[in-house]
Amino acid sequence: GRIQDVSMKAESKFLCEGSATFVFLRNVVGPLICMATTPSLAFLLVHVAASWGGDVTKAYAHVAEHGFLNLLQLSTPSLLGDMHTWVLWIGFVAFQVFLMVCLPGKTFFGPATPQGNIPVYKINGFSSYIVTLIAFHLLSMDTPFRLFNAGVLWDKLTPLLGVTTTFSIVLCVFLYVKGRVAPSSDHGSSGSAVFDTRGAISPRVWDRYKDALPQ
Repeated sequence: GRIQDVSMKAESKFLCEGSATFVFLRNVVGPLICMATTPSLAFLLVHVAASWGGDVTKAYAHVAEHGFLNLLQLSTPSLLGDMHTWVLWIGFVAFQVFLMVCLPGKTFFGPATPQGNIPVYKINGFSSYIVTLIAFHLLSMDTPFRLFNAGVLWDKLTPLLGVTTTFSIVLCVFLYVKGRVAPSSDHGSSGSAVFDTRGAISPRVWDRYKDALPQ
């Protein structure tokens, strides 16, 4: 409503009219820190859980003896993964896309974009979740349809994190480049390639925010 629009305009005005240092921190330094630390934190948590049973005291002891950089090196997987990991990942993504398109669900119309486009969604997320659980059981447990061992997810957990990290970075860069080279009817830029790349995965959110920026 009008109150929300006024609030967004006030916030955007504060962000845009701040000092050059503040804008640089928000548009460049902040996104870089998020992009650099979030994957590393996930890798660390998985390594501590897989290697030391979640015992953080053992992780602390390792850092005290070998240093934090050594722990980071041990916990960071190959970002390119291996062929088996990519097969698992691509198969899962393809299956989810299939469910998203094919499973029935009630039609939901999202809020209009600044250019008047109304996104259309199909509410089938929960049914997709249930079908995924059933399919995982049929394909990994002792059934006539078994294709793989369920333990492969644990065995390949760290490489899967590396693959998903690589995939997400490539996807965001692709969406940023597409938005600059071949934009849709709703597009915009904050003026910072780093900030836009980090937010490329949520273009509708940025479009609604951009519309409130003072012209």
